[in-house]
Order: sequence, then C-alpha cells, then structure tokens
Amino acid sequence: MTVAIAPLDTGRPITWRNPGVDRSSDYDAGRFGLTEAAMAQAQRTIAAWPGYQVTPLHRLDRLAKRLGLNSLLVKAETDRLGLDSFKALGAPYAVEQVVLGEASRGRRMTPGISVTAPHGGARDAAPPRITVTCATDGNHGRAVAWAAQRLGVDAVIYVPRMVSKARITAIARHGAQIVEVDGNYDEAVACAQTDADRFGRHVVSDFGYAGYEDVPRLCMLGYTMLVRELVGQLDPAEPPTHIVIQGGCGAFAAAVIAGLWREWGASRPSVIVLEPIAAAGLYESARAGRPVFVSGDHDTVMGGLACGTVSMPAWPLIRDGVDLFVVLPDRYALEAMRVYASPIEGDPAIVAGETGASGLGALLALLENRETRLAANLDEHSHVLLFVCEGATDPAAYRRHVGSSPDQILRLSKG
Repeated sequence: MTVAIAPLDTGRPITWRNPGVDRSSDYDAGRFGLTEAAMAQAQRTIAAWPGYQVTPLHRLDRLAKRLGLNSLLVKAETDRLGLDSFKALGAPYAVEQVVLGEASRGRRMTPGISVTAPHGGARDAAPPRITVTCATDGNHGRAVAWAAQRLGVDAVIYVPRMVSKARITAIARHGAQIVEVDGNYDEAVACAQTDADRFGRHVVSDFGYAGYEDVPRLCMLGYTMLVRELVGQLDPAEPPTHIVIQGGCGAFAAAVIAGLWREWGASRPSVIVLEPIAAAGLYESARAGRPVFVSGDHDTVMGGLACGTVSMPAWPLIRDGVDLFVVLPDRYALEAMRVYASPIEGDPAIVAGETGASGLGALLALLENRETRLAANLDEHSHVLLFVCEGATDPAAYRRHVGSSPDQILRLSKG
C-alpha cells in the first residue's frame, strides 16, 4: 500500500546513494518480471517495423573535457519513428500486442488493416471498435494515438491540466479523442482506468498498479530495444562507467536497467536516476523501502517526469538496480537545453526538450562541487552515457527556453 507524502521544498539538488543496490547478483528474470525471451521477441518485432532505424549515439568530446570527464556519449531519441521520443518503442509495441490478443480471441476483423506491421503494410487484421486509452504528459499518449491510428483502432487520451496545448495538438493529430483532466498525472491515470472499466476500453500505459501490470511490462519490453542498440553502438574497449536515466514512473529506467543487467551483470555501469523536485516518487520510494506517493500538482518543466509514484512492475528494478538518485530543480534542465543547443565547437548541436535535456542537467548538478562528484564517483576516468529521451515536443516552449527555434538550431548545426 502506498503512503502519501508532501513534495520536497528545496531549491537545491538532492543526491542520495542507494544502500540497497544489488551489485553481486546476475540478472534474475523471475525476480524482475522481464524474461530474456520476451526481451528478444520484442526487439525482433520492433526491428522488423517499416521505418525502424537505430537512433544516433553522439560523442561530446569537448564538453567531456570541459566537465573533467574521460568521455560523454548521448543517445538521442529526438527523431524516433517521427514521434520525437523513446515512447515510440514501448507504446506501439504494447498497442500491437493488445490488438493481436483481441484478434486471437476471435473478434470480427476489418479487412485491410495491419496488425503485425503497425507502421505500414497491409493484412486482414484489427477487430472493429477496439479502443485503447491512457493518461499522458504528452509523449506516451502521442505514441499510443499514433499506433492506434495505424492499426485502425480508436484512442482516447487523458491529459492532466499541466500539459501544453502544443502537446495536446500533437496527440489529436493522430485522430485520438482528448479528455482534459483538472488534476495531475496520477489523477488522469485514475480517470482513464475508471472510464476504461465503464466503456470496455484497453488501457495501454507504462505505469502499472495493482491488477494492471502485464501491459506496462509490454511497454518496458519495447524500451529494452535501446539497450540492444547501445550494445551495437558502444566501443567494447570503452564501455560506459555511468549511465544517467530519466525517472518518471520508473518504466523507462527499469527497462534500461534490465537490459544493462542482462548484458553486463554485476559489472554493469553505475545507474543514476534523476527526477524533478516536484515529483520525486522514485527517490522517496527508495528511501522508504516501499512505494510511496508524492502529493501536489507535480508542476515542473520536465513534464515527462511529472509522476507522483513508481510503476509497480518497475519497482523491483528501481529498488535493486539504481545506484544514485538525483532530484533536480527545473533550472538545471533548462540550462542543459541551452548547452545542447549551443555546443562547444566540434561537438554536435542536439535539440532536446525539457525532459530530454534533464539527464545532462543532472550531470551538471553532480559536477558542481566536490561532494556530489564524490557521491557519484565521477572523475577524469569516467565514461558517461546520457539519454536525450525527447526532442522539442513543444517548439514554442523550446524557443522561449533556448532563444532559438528547433529548426534554427538544426540549421546552424549543419553549417
């Protein structure tokens, strides 16, 4: 049972090293719920999607030198299948599996709609009037709506009041019905579930709770594709020593941890998970030793991380697999956006949204002083990997924060 606590009230970053992290065991699928066979199946399926491409891994050598690191790598999810975020892996894979499940139960088919290739192709497949639904801060709902549109099923997406009009428009562009909730993300989750039970809809979320864990695990399986890509992109002679991952409800971080643990075992890189001060549910849960709920509006520019509690399927991997938690004021994410947009000469420019840039924001916070450097074991020998998990999903907000439009930054980067 979760316990409600007040949000943190501080303008300074918080770091906390997890005393319960497991650095001795091999990956245990029974313990964590994501089997190697299921990961492999998801990865094979996604690799076969029309339009699928490996996203780039950038080197920021000049910035690494300035920060006193050996190397700095950035996995950029800014153009994943045209959806500008890593969510294009998890939600579409889960939607596809839900629709396939309905088809296997003998539902009547609609000719000409593709189930096995949600991003193109054509086979007799999707049963009529299936409706998928979810709550979202933007990116997940967009990916669910996009997958539903390509499968020929309906989508109803619930958005909390803090979601910008630009992000709502991006979801609606894929034909989804939008329901605006006068509350935070967790309240939108509850509304989506209540209406799904009432109207017979299928919730497709990476946030899992009691009685709803199978579909979130499908989303997590989709996210493990990033680790498969990374293994093929990294120099075996120079593996990362530290990986910084965005927190949110924990699904993305847990999936990456599972992939890393499976690949490298106890010698996997040190995992640093970041959250905004307004919604530090993973940090608070880890400190309490059990899932807790952070109350409040969760008002942060890092909208993709505005979750008050941990997803239940993700919790064991967060509890046992995170080495260090970092809780950030918004200003660090905004500064990181500007650093990515105005790189040191010789480094690439990267268009990163508020949530996308937050990994670099956490790194900047950790490197501010000797105490936090030591807490994270960061020094001149460190090889750090960051995720830019989203691009400029709200171009107007991006321009306000950075001073230039995403297109201007991209044009400048091309010279």
